[in-house]
Amino acid sequence: MRVLYTAVAALAAVAAVPAVAAPTIGNTGIDTNWKVAFLGDTATTPTNAQASATGGLTTATVVTTMVNNWIASDSVSKWVSTSARASSQPGYYVYSNTFTASAADMLSFNFAVDDKVTRVLLNGNTVNGVSGGGYQSFTAGSVSGLSNGLNTLTFLISNNFPGQNANINPSGFRFQTTAAVPEPGTWMMMLGGFGVIGLTMRSRRTTSKKAIA
Repeated sequence: MRVLYTAVAALAAVAAVPAVAAPTIGNTGIDTNWKVAFLGDTATTPTNAQASATGGLTTATVVTTMVNNWIASDSVSKWVSTSARASSQPGYYVYSNTFTASAADMLSFNFAVDDKVTRVLLNGNTVNGVSGGGYQSFTAGSVSGLSNGLNTLTFLISNNFPGQNANINPSGFRFQTTAAVPEPGTWMMMLGGFGVIGLTMRSRRTTSKKAIA
């Protein structure tokens, strides 16, 4: 009976591990909360404060005139820009989405961009390890350290050599979420719980054999 109680306790511990929730952020072209703003054609990269400012943000427009070599939009996500033709001035742009999450969430995603992502911000702070990208394939990224309640994810994008008097050039952005991945601590709790269950069942089999003998 003691072995049974131990197994039940172990199962309860595994069941108590919190599920990995999905933040409410949606994909570009589907979620109308995506906003865009032009920060200017300047050789100086905007600061985090400038990139996080909400002034000038307007709803991002779905690109209907596709640009050569861009990954084709589909029912999962679509390219967005400042206009349906994606013809944009050289310079810096921000794409931003405010969404609800909890501190236990992790946000995993793919993005594509023309020209490139200079910096990604979460609630005004730089997200390390997420930048670059291109328009012919997706680039994977993830964000942890979310806050309970509202969060804002911002992509600072550069287009066609800012500050060098370049010509009008296509520019756009595409974002889609992927399956959430549990935090390392969550994995350890789950593995520990399954380990206890395994040892308990082994002990139970050993006890049963001794009783038969």
